[in-house]
Amino acid sequence: MIEPILSKRGETVSVKVAAHLVGRDEKTIRAWGRRFGIGAQVGPRGRLSINRVGLEMVAHGDMLALAKLRAGDRSDPVVARYFEHVGITP
Repeated sequence: MIEPILSKRGETVSVKVAAHLVGRDEKTIRAWGRRFGIGAQVGPRGRLSINRVGLEMVAHGDMLALAKLRAGDRSDPVVARYFEHVGITP
């Protein structure tokens, strides 16, 4: 499992909301959370939260932007455009 993206308050959504936002089912969102590290769960019974910016990157197949986000490079134009797209300040 890939370590989850470090998210600030307000940058995550529930699996249900994430599924609605990108038009995929919740099972797919959970799989993306594990496969791409866009999900985080506190404790074995905790709810899975999905990084909103990472979700858009995966939905668009932009693995370059996702790699830069994972590296913490929020100011890179490739990453910043996704923050702007979802209305979150990097």
